[in-house]
Amino acid sequence: MKKLIIPLFVMILFLTSCSINNILSNGESEKIKQMSTDILTCITENDKESFKKLFCERSQNIPGFDEQVDAMFEYCNGTVCFTDSTIKTTASGGSSTQKGERVEWHVSPEIPYFEVLSEPDPDEEQSTYFSVMKSRYYSIRYSWYITYESDKAVEGLHGLKIELLNVDSMTVGEWISLFD
Repeated sequence: MKKLIIPLFVMILFLTSCSINNILSNGESEKIKQMSTDILTCITENDKESFKKLFCERSQNIPGFDEQVDAMFEYCNGTVCFTDSTIKTTASGGSSTQKGERVEWHVSPEIPYFEVLSEPDPDEEQSTYFSVMKSRYYSIRYSWYITYESDKAVEGLHGLKIELLNVDSMTVGEWISLFD
């Protein structure tokens, strides 16, 4: 009987101490939607300074961060086309609570598909009647600590990977390991 009680107690303790919630509340989904919208708006408006402010202090201080941002804006140069349906409100991630308060919350959302229109290459042959805009399709994945009570310098975006679909990709920031 004793042998059964200890494993049963451990299993109950494990199941009650860690909860996994796969369904985000409306407020949580709205935060993800707002961050994704902010990212696309910064790219659309070519607003590098506002884009940089989305990142956590630690990412902003990595060597070469400003150059990474400049390269990303050059990489995604053109007129960004997106709608509310472009923005997804789901994400993988996790959180920790202490005494009923959320002390850590991180998510890794994705903007799976948005279009960028750019001027045609002047070296390419063009029709004499009209010039056709070039369409390129991108996706973005990002890592975001929404809450990290033990170190506020970690709150914000850590890394953002933008991919020209099926062609190439680049990263801004870095994926920070908090367990060094």
